[in-house]
Amino acid sequence: MVLKEELFENLLKILQHQLNRDPKNYRFLIRSESDRAEDSPFLEPFMEAENIPFTGMGVNLISQSLLPAMSFVETKWGRMPVGMYLVYPESADEIIIYLYQDIGEAQYRDSPRCIIGYRNEKTMEEFFSQCRGFAVSNQRECNTIKVFRGKDIERPELSWDDLILPFALKTDIKWHVETFMAGESAYKRLGVPYKRGFLFIGPPGNGKTMLLKVISSNFPEWKFIYFNASIRTDNEDVDEVFALARDLAPSILCVEDLDTLFNSDVTISHFLNKLDGFETMNGNLILATTNHPEKIDEALTNRPSRFDRVWIIDNPDKNARRLFIERHFPYLESDNFTGTLAANTEGFSMTYMKELYVSASLLAIERGLEYPGEEEVMASLQTLSLQITGAKNDFIRTVKTIGFAAG
Repeated sequence: MVLKEELFENLLKILQHQLNRDPKNYRFLIRSESDRAEDSPFLEPFMEAENIPFTGMGVNLISQSLLPAMSFVETKWGRMPVGMYLVYPESADEIIIYLYQDIGEAQYRDSPRCIIGYRNEKTMEEFFSQCRGFAVSNQRECNTIKVFRGKDIERPELSWDDLILPFALKTDIKWHVETFMAGESAYKRLGVPYKRGFLFIGPPGNGKTMLLKVISSNFPEWKFIYFNASIRTDNEDVDEVFALARDLAPSILCVEDLDTLFNSDVTISHFLNKLDGFETMNGNLILATTNHPEKIDEALTNRPSRFDRVWIIDNPDKNARRLFIERHFPYLESDNFTGTLAANTEGFSMTYMKELYVSASLLAIERGLEYPGEEEVMASLQTLSLQITGAKNDFIRTVKTIGFAAG
């Protein structure tokens, strides 16, 4: 690992011998891994070459030659925001942004570190304020889903009609989400913090992720931030993603696989503190999902202001399965067959219902048919039914012990 002291000495040499600057005229701040959450909004504009604002020139840290600020340094670790950037160059307000990478800190997923040199403290504070505003504005203008520690993805285009859930359940979820989204003035009038938390639990493959996509699609004016809790994280990541949700408000913060979040580096108490302090934020909705509610501390599920509503997204009931069949097998004209198929798919998750369609369609292709008929559907049903029986797990449905005011 390259020591920060050596990097700082390198910076001073570049200032003196390459840029003809007197280091005595600058004050320096060294930002390290312990400051990641605080620095991220400041450094984010430098993460994309075309988005480096206010900057005139840079220095290649390998060749120590001057280069345009729009250039990055190619290293054996990839294309990184590594280099020196001069803000308001050759003026009394000049600021030096010296980005570097601690190669030995792979667990920080290539987060940049920086040394900041400045002459005027007020100018530096104003510049970082501009950087934060620039980053937030740039992200809000993008019609994408912000993936924390990952590459942003396109926002899907789905409607509530695309979501197959029991009618009462879908209606309840839709009402709560839409009421919150449209209720800012009412919240303010009543003096209620404008924030909510919703938790979706249930066995895998029944539409929790699809539900999140539908919500994202229907509220494009709200920035959607996706946080996969199953990726190794720590308390500082939690701090950072909550700060991101605050900066990008109005925003929806989605924490998927919540039960996997808590480990030796992420404590339940720290996460609770973020939720309990959520009233200091404004215009934020937290959505979370889990396949294993029994692994979640009751402190998260049995107290309002953390997750205010908890819904069970279970295997589809007969009506939901019939709706799926009618949508995907419209050419099966027999109403009796549709009803029989809906009855015989008891215990199928929504994923298995989709596999029924795929399997029957592939069988039809194999037999030279344009669409699968009753014979192909029933053959696929028999195969999948045996598969489900053999792979059935002991998912624990704790309906009565989960949720605020649960009996």
